[in-house]
Amino acid sequence: MPTTDDWKSRPLIWLERRPLRRRRMQDEVSRQYLCKGDDIYLFRYYMSKEKAARTDVFDADPTLAANKEKYLHDAYDIRDYSFVTFRIRAIRDALTTATPENLDIPALLHAAATTRDGELPYKIAMYRGEQKTLLYEKKYKVDGDKNLEVLYLLYILKKCGYMDAIFRALPELPEDFPLLLMCFADNSIRRRVEEYMGIPGLAAMYNLAFAPRHLNVNDQLKLVEFGRSNPRFQELLGASLYRYGYHLTGTDCDLVNSNIQEFDQFRKGFCADVLLFLVSAPDALPQLRQLLDSGPDAYLTGSGFSGSMLWFSRNLLGYLALNNDPRLPDWLRHTQDAPFSTRAATHNTLKTQNLVKVLLKRAQGARV
Repeated sequence: MPTTDDWKSRPLIWLERRPLRRRRMQDEVSRQYLCKGDDIYLFRYYMSKEKAARTDVFDADPTLAANKEKYLHDAYDIRDYSFVTFRIRAIRDALTTATPENLDIPALLHAAATTRDGELPYKIAMYRGEQKTLLYEKKYKVDGDKNLEVLYLLYILKKCGYMDAIFRALPELPEDFPLLLMCFADNSIRRRVEEYMGIPGLAAMYNLAFAPRHLNVNDQLKLVEFGRSNPRFQELLGASLYRYGYHLTGTDCDLVNSNIQEFDQFRKGFCADVLLFLVSAPDALPQLRQLLDSGPDAYLTGSGFSGSMLWFSRNLLGYLALNNDPRLPDWLRHTQDAPFSTRAATHNTLKTQNLVKVLLKRAQGARV
């Protein structure tokens, strides 16, 4: 028979110790009201609102204290996640019956990484005044955006202590698959991926690309140059972004669940800066090439694509500047017109104009 305390043992997705910043919040354990400045844990479970408890009250509860240790040391049991629903059948079926004894991680990851019915739908249209012309449509399939679930599978496997098993499985997986592991805000994992892929400096560059802040122009240039120096990495990154879409950000929410503590850097579209690796290689990502070929009046729509259009635009402007392309003035003028004008402030935040100026100056200097 379930008890009212069953929630205490469910896997956490966030645990943070800090002073309470609000004036009034209820302690989830004692049901007493907390005061601003109290030493608390902020914590969250799947599909739950943020909760708080005084640290001494939380740690005095045996179930919560044990749960905290599992969370901090990646020591959950795979059966603890049997309640999590996946749309990718290979993941859903495996986790429903999974135990530590029968879990076949290589087979599970191979099935999850090679399913072909979860690609993101999008449209490219041309806007001229009130007239809209559809140029391209990748139609929506049933569960068409489910590839991103593979990232959440990796998260669960990590929290159950299977990271070594994941790395042992990589040689049998698609070549771009290791880049999905870079989504974790964990420098040790990023260094392991760097070593596995043999790309010096990759971890440091991802720490920058996935920093939870807007990058200045100097930092942006580091990502642009790193990409240009590693063309094979650009190809693999383009394949990864096209398949999983973790660089996309919606207007009302991010595609990656930033309520999970290890994915907090995905909030507010910060991780769309990963696109900067591809400034010199629009062919690596089909949407970039399609937009470039369609001209400055073209626009992306679709889940996450509309909200990410400014980052795509910055990439293309950067590419044109990098090549001193005669089309650049027309594209720059367009950033001041619809549909960009309503988000001009965001373009300023992304330092688009400043990046273009620096890249153009470099390109013109190289041709003198």
